[in-house]
This record gives sequence, structure tokens and C-alpha cells, in this order.
Amino acid sequence: LTVQDTIQEYSADATRLTLADSGDSHDDANFSRLSANSAIMRLSNHIQWVQEMINDGDKVLRAADADVPANIAFADKIFETKVELAVRDTKKFYDEMAFKQVLKTACFDLQAARDEYRLLAGDKLMRRDLVERFIEVFTVMLMPIIPHTSEHVWRNILKRSGSVCRDARFPVA
Repeated sequence: LTVQDTIQEYSADATRLTLADSGDSHDDANFSRLSANSAIMRLSNHIQWVQEMINDGDKVLRAADADVPANIAFADKIFETKVELAVRDTKKFYDEMAFKQVLKTACFDLQAARDEYRLLAGDKLMRRDLVERFIEVFTVMLMPIIPHTSEHVWRNILKRSGSVCRDARFPVA
């Protein structure tokens, strides 16, 4: 496959995501159609979930100061810690130009942490500020790999002015 073929078949961001996941060695990247299809689904599902959280957040998310059971407050702390660790680790891996590891920490591990939080807290007990932090961190940290998706989320869903590529700063843990 040529790069042009993969972009036409899978999109630029799915191609970039798949190539980032292909490894960081000096060997040729092993582009996998299965990984590319998975990338399309991952990006589509992420955009849909972000849209739901932003549009329906008042109905499905709770305020940070809401009274919740101890196990839910503990789930908040776990999720918050995992997001902050992802920020720290992703910065380190970008500095080392280890893009496969960037993808692991900034995408796969972060989405797994979100999914675990959803299971522990339930959709209606997730804290709004933590969900918004997750969305912003995910969007900004993955912008070099999936710029079109990040820009769409930044401008059209989060309604931020300017460009995530130009105006957003890398998150600080």
C-alpha cells in the first residue's frame, strides 16, 4: 500500500495512528489493515463519546462538590492519578521520539483508564471536571499523531477558539 492508498481507504488520522503503532525502529513500518480498521473505530467511538459528554454533560456527569460514596470518590482519585501519570509519561516518550510508547500512554492506557472509571463510577457519577480534563489532555497530547481528529474535537466539540495545533499547550501534570 502507498501512503495515498491508506489515506483514501482509512483516513489520514487512522493511517497516522496505525503507523505510530507500527514501531519506532529503523525497520520499515508494518502497516496492518486490522490495526487501521481498529484505529477508525477507536477514533469514531472517541469522537462520539466526547460529543455525548460535552452535549449531555449536565445530565450525565456530576459536579466535583457533589456528595458521593467513598468508593466513588476513590474511583475519582484513581482516574485523576492515571490521567496525570499519562501526561508525565507521554511527555517523556515524546522527548525520546518513542511514538509507539506515546500512543500506548496517551491513547490506549488513557482510554483504558477512562473505561475503568466509567465502570467504577458509572456514567452518571463521573466527575465533570475530570472528564473534561481527560478530553483536553487526550486531544492535546495526541494532536501530533491525529491532528485532524484533535482539531475537530478542539474547535467543533469543545468550542475552543484558535487551533489546537497552534494555540494549545502540552498539559502539565
